[in-house]
Amino acid sequence: GRGGFASIQRQVRRQGIDAIQQVERHVVGQMMKMRANEAQYTRLESRYQVAEAREQVQDEHRQTFQIARVEQEIANMHRKHMRQLPAETVELLRKREHASQTMIASAKSMVHAHRSAAVQARKEDVDRGRVIVEKTNEARLEYFRRMQQELTVAKHNSS
Repeated sequence: GRGGFASIQRQVRRQGIDAIQQVERHVVGQMMKMRANEAQYTRLESRYQVAEAREQVQDEHRQTFQIARVEQEIANMHRKHMRQLPAETVELLRKREHASQTMIASAKSMVHAHRSAAVQARKEDVDRGRVIVEKTNEARLEYFRRMQQELTVAKHNSS
């Protein structure tokens, strides 16, 4: 009879909604997974940049240290020969020491800048992820609202 057909219709509609929700859940899951992968990639990239900057600084430190050691040896030899370094040599060594200290300081601040840039990028990434999740939720709610309206209209028309 008429009632049997209506219940079959309801069942079909229910199955359709279930199928749509399943697909939707899958799509949202995939989006979240992609998002997570992207964030991880960004994290690794910034970590790599920081490591590279640190290595560069360490190289410069090493070079500075080697230069300083050679200069020290020269100064010692000179002192042995002369027992007293000329004032201009002392001044020159002092200037050179100051220059290498300045170089180390600027290298350190470069590493610091790299690190804070990486942290900022990570923060922006997290914010972007949050916006995507919110937009996805909004879209889902909007979609369900539409489905609900269509069901209400269909129910109204079938009665």
